[in-house]
Amino acid sequence: MKKILISIISATLLATTAFAEPDSGEFIPKDEPFDASHIYIEPSVSLVFPAYVFDASNAIHETPKFGFSAGIGYNWGGWLFGLEATRDWFGRTKKEYPAADNFISNSLEFRLRRVLSQATISKLPHWLEIVPGLAGGIDIFQMATVKRGDEVAPFWRASVELAIIPGTERAAPYLGFDYNFLYNDSKLKGTVAYPRLTLGMRMYLFGGSKKTPAAATVSTQVEPKTGFTPDGDGNNDVLVIKPTVKNLKSTPESWKVEVRDQQKEVVKSWEGTGKLPSKIDWDGTTISGERLFSSERYTVATTVVPSESDRIRLGQDVVTDETRVKTGVLMEEIIPQKQWKIVVNTIYFDPNAATFEQLSTEQQTANTETLDSIASQTLALSADIKIEVQGYANNVSNTAEENEKELIPLSRNRAEAIKEQLKVRGLKEKNLSALGLGGANPLAAWEDKAHWWKNRRVEFIVTK
Repeated sequence: MKKILISIISATLLATTAFAEPDSGEFIPKDEPFDASHIYIEPSVSLVFPAYVFDASNAIHETPKFGFSAGIGYNWGGWLFGLEATRDWFGRTKKEYPAADNFISNSLEFRLRRVLSQATISKLPHWLEIVPGLAGGIDIFQMATVKRGDEVAPFWRASVELAIIPGTERAAPYLGFDYNFLYNDSKLKGTVAYPRLTLGMRMYLFGGSKKTPAAATVSTQVEPKTGFTPDGDGNNDVLVIKPTVKNLKSTPESWKVEVRDQQKEVVKSWEGTGKLPSKIDWDGTTISGERLFSSERYTVATTVVPSESDRIRLGQDVVTDETRVKTGVLMEEIIPQKQWKIVVNTIYFDPNAATFEQLSTEQQTANTETLDSIASQTLALSADIKIEVQGYANNVSNTAEENEKELIPLSRNRAEAIKEQLKVRGLKEKNLSALGLGGANPLAAWEDKAHWWKNRRVEFIVTK
């Protein structure tokens, strides 16, 4: 017995690698296929306290003694299913119960227990587990007047264990307390009950729960990805956002979906707690009330904060994903069925010039797509459509001198360059005009430096 006890304590002290017993954090585990690493064996030693006969209401033994057990089982997401064989010896019998002398309990039982770790009870420290359980089986007991095998009694056990996780990848040592019952009318004259204090260890022969769970992932799907035009014409006026999250065992703590512009500023957001919405319909309205720009790329980002149990299980405090959506040509109606305005700030020019010679391939492609879309969409209204191209700039110094000497000439030349691009795309020259407005009609105030980029734009006044 001393050797068994020394072996258990030694194995505990020699443990070195981080470990926690499998615990899904759910009452009924999901997605828990068979895993050989969850098979365990379980030796233990016990201090056996004096037994009681319920009918006599007092102890039939005077002193505690000892016992030992050996078991095997499987951990299914925190539920321990096991078979165990136990042998308990009892101390000296009281004089009034001589028949119970040399009483030995030999039980074979099925055990059902539940590992309650930090994954289930968030307030528990990571090194502590509580394991309550029940067991039932048979007891082939023996004593002075009964030989082993002559009597069989039904056997029950209620137990609770405190498992201390010292740092081994294969074992969970624990200190347990249980109460045991066996019933026999012919020899024991009723129900015998006795408590035990147990020191044991569950040893996972194939590595315990070192298997790394699949990481949680978020997906953000949008429809349409291109050509979103919330301008009320009945065509692609709504962006459908579908956020989903995978590999979480429980409902998320919170979530947030944001739409950001190219400067990473949030223009629209939704947030909540618990389950993610199956979809979000966005009509293009923004926090500031401003309209979206045409031919602009926006980012749709989803952020999910998992539940505390999932954060502990996965080691992920937050899960994110983002995707891009590009607006089409938004035609803001000024006069019903007569006049519209298109606002674009993604037509690129060479620095301080009205030319396109130094642009990157990406910028050239963006210009081509934007101007092609404007030409085709306006020509679809009428072959005789009229367009006034208005160039705008940002007045950095906020002075009339900069506006008159630099910005108006520059914006006029750029408007003329765009007019020429529309002409080669099929619009009639007589229906095209260009106007340079410099720093007039700013969308962002001079004090709002972070939004100056909005002032550098081109507007198209389309008249049918």
